[in-house]
This record gives sequence, C-alpha cells and structure tokens, in this order.
Amino acid sequence: MSAGPLAPTAPLRVGLLGTGRIGRMHAELLATAIPGAVLAAVSDVVTGPADELSHAYNVPAIGPDRLVADPAIDAVAICSPTSTMCATSSRPPRRASPIFCEKPVSLELAEVDRALAVVSRIGARLMVGFNRRFDPSHAAVRAAVADGSVGAPHLVRITSRDPEPPPMSYARDQGASFWT
Repeated sequence: MSAGPLAPTAPLRVGLLGTGRIGRMHAELLATAIPGAVLAAVSDVVTGPADELSHAYNVPAIGPDRLVADPAIDAVAICSPTSTMCATSSRPPRRASPIFCEKPVSLELAEVDRALAVVSRIGARLMVGFNRRFDPSHAAVRAAVADGSVGAPHLVRITSRDPEPPPMSYARDQGASFWT
C-alpha cells in the first residue's frame, strides 16, 4: 500500500556571510540554481556589496550577529575573506545549524582549531568548500591511494587555477594562488 505522494519540503533557507568575490558567486547560485535551497539573507561588515546583493535578490541585508541568530535561517554559508574567516566562524549559529565555509578557513592552524572547537561545542555540521572532492579525476586518485594500487605516496602535488586571476587587492590577503 502506497503512502501517497510525498509532501513538498520547505526550502533550506541559507544566510550568507561575506558578499565579496566568492560570496557573490554563492549568492547567485543559492538564489537561482540550487534546487531546494534559497538565499534568505546576506551580511557583510562592508555594507555596500551586501546592499547590492540584497536588492539584486530581494533578500534582507542584516548584521552578522543577527543573521546567525535568526531562527528563520536554516544554514549559514561563510564566504568572508580568509583574513576574517575564523573570526566569522567563531560566532556560528547558536543552534546546531549546518555551516558551509569557503576555503581556506585560515592561514593559521591555531585559528582553525579554535573555530572547530566552537563548531564542535554547538554540535553543528561543518563543510569546508573544496570542489575537487567531487571531481572524478581526484576521486580516482584517492581510490588508487586507498586501495594501494599506486603504492605509498611520498608527495602529491596538485595544481589548479581559477578561470581568471582575482584582482590584486583580493590576492594580497585571501590565501589566493597569486601573491604580490
């Protein structure tokens, strides 16, 4: 006996922290291209870009503390600059909402450890954005290492680049592949 059609589920309402280069990309994807998810609000300490995205996608631009405390937001995407990422992720939602955090989280291991302790304390799920984990070529390399068919690796060097370089102002403190 069939239970009947499944009831539609509410979309996942995602709050976006950081409206710079990568934040804009995530805002567009959340607002237009990810089934089951919606852009619910944007936040940035620099209000101009946040206001632009707010108007472009008809969502509120609110302060970071308000965004992470808003019970109407189901998940948080942290897309702030690397130099501020750990400070941002150290004030995640007060409840165990899922958190997506862009990479690199920090250039300092101690900062990453402190942020992870906060995330662990509230019991949140955290995913660090690393698109290569879904890349078939990278998955094949991982499988070959795991099953021993390539022997014991001593050095792995992977090189990849964005389609175009970021502006120099971005590259100075974001952990980008380009250095001045």
